[in-house]
Amino acid sequence: MHRPSLFVRQVRSAAAPVKAPSFPTPATSPHEGTLLATTCIASLEERAGIAMTLTRSQLHLGGRLPGAAFLAPFVLAALASCSGAPTRQVHPESAEPPAPNRGDIVRIAKTFVGTPYRAGGTSRKGVDCSGLVIAVYSEFDIRLPRTSVDQSRVGEHVDRSGLKPADLLFFKTTRKNPVSHVGIYIGGGKFVHASTSERRVRIDALNDDYYKHRFTVARRIVDG
Repeated sequence: MHRPSLFVRQVRSAAAPVKAPSFPTPATSPHEGTLLATTCIASLEERAGIAMTLTRSQLHLGGRLPGAAFLAPFVLAALASCSGAPTRQVHPESAEPPAPNRGDIVRIAKTFVGTPYRAGGTSRKGVDCSGLVIAVYSEFDIRLPRTSVDQSRVGEHVDRSGLKPADLLFFKTTRKNPVSHVGIYIGGGKFVHASTSERRVRIDALNDDYYKHRFTVARRIVDG
């Protein structure tokens, strides 16, 4: 008796099941592995013109992908193209960041013009004179002391005739302290500072009678 249907079932049952390919786990943390897999899947979708929906557990490289037998060539191509792409940039510990540009410091300082004066403030919501200096220089990862007196003790002493943009200017505006005010020189005989009388950040001339007679010292924080 001829039983073609039984023969087909027997052949199919004897056939080895198709296993989805597994991929070697990279020497990275699970988070980084998941990120790499996600990136590769995006590449796969672009290359194969298909969309894939994966659960979190399936995003690990050791997991099985839906329809892997069909998608294996695309997956391998995608993995090969993205396996060498770095997920983050690593800098040697010994490498020092480039020195900030004076022009960039001046540019940032000018963006504070109009900011309200606020005693103890160090942000764009409000600053005092030394707080302005801290806020501007912190944009370049330079940490300075909190008060104008302490700031006048750091950096290199500069003569008034040798001023450069981004130098700090210090003034004696009270009888009590030798230094009680600070501003940032921006070139052209002008400086930006948080004025207590005007209650805001503004630009004034160093040769203004008030500041000319109260100027005490200048300090250079940035070389060059």
